Amino acid sequence: MTKKIEILDLESALKQGVINYKASFKSLLPHILLLWGILALISYYKIAGIAVFMLFSGMILLSMENEIYSQSYNFRDANTTVIKKFTDYFLSGFIISLVVYPLMTIGYTIFVIPAVLIFTFIMFSWSISVKKKIFAFDAIIESFDIGKGLRFRLFMMSLIFFALELFIYNLFSDFPIILSLFTALSIPFILSVVDELHEQMEKK
Repeated sequence: MTKKIEILDLESALKQGVINYKASFKSLLPHILLLWGILALISYYKIAGIAVFMLFSGMILLSMENEIYSQSYNFRDANTTVIKKFTDYFLSGFIISLVVYPLMTIGYTIFVIPAVLIFTFIMFSWSISVKKKIFAFDAIIESFDIGKGLRFRLFMMSLIFFALELFIYNLFSDFPIILSLFTALSIPFILSVVDELHEQMEKK
């Protein structure tokens, strides 16, 4: 158990996450702007915005993952056509969203801690789905399995992510457009850090 815990260097993951985020930012920008638009839509047209978010946010996050891996880890998915990649990302992203977002919402409704705990189980789903080119359910199951023996450290890292999002919300809650922008900017940073954690686990 001790040996497994030692493979996670949270400080290094945060630092490398910042580096990877900066390296990928230019290619991430279109995805960030698209996500910003969807989040802003929720502020003004709640039901329509949530429907669009559920449909497309998962695909956007998987596309972000692809850009981060391409820029930071020399990942190339050369054998997949654009149409197939779009279809795979849309379907996998939608299913991950369908599983994750309701659970996170229920967790928030009860208390913040259950939502953080749920995130520790599924946080690698997007990374695994893109890197290993596997479907949503398999990615979620592998994300659950890979974190065994590391729950406390993953929980602490997840708390940092949630603290970041709460800070952004409290800072800009009266300005929904700005709030949406900073949320859209923060999400690929979180993905970058999670990707680095996953890389640490894969290398050992």
